[in-house]
Amino acid sequence: MFDFGEITPSVILREGYRVEGLDKRITPVYISGADYKGKGTEMFAYLGIPDRGREKYPVILLIHGGDGRAYERWTTEWVDRGFIALAIDNNGRCQTENGIEDNPLGGPKAWTPWREDLSDTENTWAYVSVKTLLMAEGLLASFPLADMSRVYSHGISWGGYLSYLYLAHINLVRLGCVSYTTAYMEDIPEWQKGGLTRASAGEEIYNLWVNRFDAKSFIPYIKIPTVLARGMEDRCFPPRTINKTLELFADGVVTMANIKKYVHGQINGSSMVDVNGRICDDAYGDTEAPDSYNYSVIYTLESGPDSLDKEWRELTISREQYEEGYRPECASWYYNKISPRGYLVSSRIYGEAAE
Repeated sequence: MFDFGEITPSVILREGYRVEGLDKRITPVYISGADYKGKGTEMFAYLGIPDRGREKYPVILLIHGGDGRAYERWTTEWVDRGFIALAIDNNGRCQTENGIEDNPLGGPKAWTPWREDLSDTENTWAYVSVKTLLMAEGLLASFPLADMSRVYSHGISWGGYLSYLYLAHINLVRLGCVSYTTAYMEDIPEWQKGGLTRASAGEEIYNLWVNRFDAKSFIPYIKIPTVLARGMEDRCFPPRTINKTLELFADGVVTMANIKKYVHGQINGSSMVDVNGRICDDAYGDTEAPDSYNYSVIYTLESGPDSLDKEWRELTISREQYEEGYRPECASWYYNKISPRGYLVSSRIYGEAAE
């Protein structure tokens, strides 16, 4: 866990550049963020506030992924759903009249954090980004229209990594959603290729990442209901690290959703129907009876580790078969509990693909 010291609420410092055609409900702003190398930061963000005439609106923090930025479209989509939405740029960028440019006061840029000096914790990208999210809660709470009893978050990819850290340090969020991200990144070939090895990162930085900065050091502290969503074709986060990550959560906290054709790298959450629907249902009290669920087993006959490049088949089964753990003859399999709206609650992955 990080020691963030006193958390001072962010304030809006000024408005940012407004691109032509930006939805009138969305305002580009610069907000005060966590200090970086002894100086205050001015983080670019999109703030969206609905205009439906309600007294209060639920709130969502949108945490973008690697090499990304604050996306106005993602913010607009949540305002359309009736949420106050805040998307902070945590990659040191901003929108200007010349396009997307570096923000000199936007804090660190570090999508390969093992290239940072991780021994200087308070000046790392992870520390600055998460403390800024905590500060942003105070900004949101200052809005009379914000219902701070209905606060949500959704992080994608590297934003999902930040989400684990953020959720571990708070109790405010009602439901946290994490897409495409697991712990144990040192075990994943994609990140080893990116430099997360002893040889590439150096012994000291590698050990600091593995033992302090990887999400496994934070997930056990998450007490907030969390949806972990992953695509079966995701090369960045294979089944074996998904399973190990699930084991880190306290009982009853995490809900898994293994979604076919959920492709890593989307710039915003527009097609994340499962995640978006769960947040909306929780915010507006729309629930479903447990006895209305359907069940299936998803399996592959193809041998070998990981879920990649395999043909996955789906077989409808009864509730009794689901509870008894029925499976066909296969190499790997997992189970889905399916709500009438199509939301998935997935089991861990069993068999060779999880090895």
